[in-house]
Amino acid sequence: RLNRQCELPASRPRRVLPERATLMLLLVNPAGEMLLERRPESGIWGGLWSLPEIGPADDPRDWCLLRFGVLPEQVEMLPARRHNFSHFRLDIRIALIRLDAVAGPVLAGVADHPWRRWLNRAELAVVGIPAPVKAILENDPAACPQPQGNKS
Repeated sequence: RLNRQCELPASRPRRVLPERATLMLLLVNPAGEMLLERRPESGIWGGLWSLPEIGPADDPRDWCLLRFGVLPEQVEMLPARRHNFSHFRLDIRIALIRLDAVAGPVLAGVADHPWRRWLNRAELAVVGIPAPVKAILENDPAACPQPQGNKS
């Protein structure tokens, strides 16, 4: 009646997703193992193994010192990633923290908990890991460390 056939139905405006940010810590010991923590059963990625997370403005060095009593010598920031959920976007910054031979034994006992484990590359395939964390560990050359030590 009003000659509006080309206008209807109108596209719905895209909903703007809220954004969240996190800083994931990729701690690597001298044996090339990575520290993963099991997430709580409820919530995002419930029950899966993931990299430890801190607030986006927190200092990874302070976290290591407070949590483990070890101050890492080097923290390298890897390229940031974004993961889209249906109800929000997650901006992920990644701090690669290589621990020296002195820190390794200190952390070995600290990580001996049912919800925190050092895993090598082969063990990563047998635990449940969220897709974005798996992508970080598989696709980033800097995130796939080789054991340090004697090379014969």
